Order: sequence, then C-alpha cells, then structure tokens
Amino acid sequence: MAPMSHIAEESGNANEQALLSAVAAKDEVAFERIYKRYYHRVLQFVSRVLRDRRLAEEVVDDTMLAVWRGAGNFQGRSNVSTWILGIAYRRALKTIESNRRHSYFDHDSDRIDYSADESFESNPETAATATDMREHVDHAIESLSDKHRTVMLLTLMGYNYDEISKIVDCSPNTVKTRMFYARKALKKRLSKKALLTMTDERHRNAWQNPLQMS
Repeated sequence: MAPMSHIAEESGNANEQALLSAVAAKDEVAFERIYKRYYHRVLQFVSRVLRDRRLAEEVVDDTMLAVWRGAGNFQGRSNVSTWILGIAYRRALKTIESNRRHSYFDHDSDRIDYSADESFESNPETAATATDMREHVDHAIESLSDKHRTVMLLTLMGYNYDEISKIVDCSPNTVKTRMFYARKALKKRLSKKALLTMTDERHRNAWQNPLQMS
C-alpha cells in the first residue's frame, strides 16, 4: 500500500479508517497521525477512569501499541475513535483489577473543560466563578461510581449511547440505565446552576437530553 503521507489532515471517520488501514500495513506516518490525534483524548479519559496519572500513561501507551499491532482487526462496525477508546477502557479495567490500590490525583490537565468560553477571560470575577463552578462539577463527577462516572465522561466527550455501549461493552439500555443513576446522583450533589454549567455549547448536543431538568 502506498504511504499515507498524501492523505489530507481533515478529521472524519472515513479519513480515519483510511489511516487505520495504512497502520495495518505498518505505515508509520499514518500511525503518527493516529497517535497525535488520539493520545490526549485517550489519556484524559483513562486518567479520569483510573484517577492515577502514572497508570493512565502506561495504559495509553499500551493502547497505542495495541492499535499499531491490531489495526488489521478493525472491521468498521464502529467509528475509529470508539474502537480505540474501547481498547483503552478494557485495558484500564485490567489495570484496576491488578492494582487494587491505585492512588488519587488532582491534575488540572486531566479535567474536562465543561464551559471553556473566551468571554470569561475578559471578566476576572466571572472567570473565577466559572472556575469554581467547574471544580464543583468536577468533584461531583469524581464521586460517582466507576461505571457511572465512565458513561458520564464519555457523554461529555460527545459519544452517544450506541457508541458508549461499544466502548464499555454493554447494551445501549445498560448505558441508559447507568446514565440515569449518574444523573440522579449528580442532581443530589449539584445545584441547577452547576448542572447548566455542563451544558455549554461545546457539549450541548451530547448532554442536553440525558440531563434534561424536570
């Protein structure tokens, strides 16, 4: 197969499937693009699942190695991002099983930016309030059980129930049930204002229905 250096950099599943096909043919340029495109996303997700930065980095490295070795196993039944996060999630679960005592950490770069808005920067008081609110939301999500926190994080990352079900290897109905209890738990911990902080324009489509206020 010809090298993938000629493939455009635009995102999109068709483009990513082409890159993954090239990775299966051991094209290092294609793998570098996949690696750069997904490393931070996978690290952010796995860090929040494990709550241990060092272990998360190891899992991401293991995941990317699995992508390099197993790209030929991708059958196109899901998006490339779903397939990669599924690999990462399964490896994270194995890490939890083998490391019952994993440490907790508090690292700003591992937090999902729920309401990044440049308009906040022009008003220090508003920015401080928004930061406090995001931290409040962040700690509330951290308090959820592993399964509930995972579906919540994936929802915030923009994945729908079908995609999440493929990542965590369960039925869409199970994902919906976990999301229901995650939502219920957050409602107990957060004010309506805090919940609305999570429905910024960046995540609105993915979040609005699961956390529709009654």
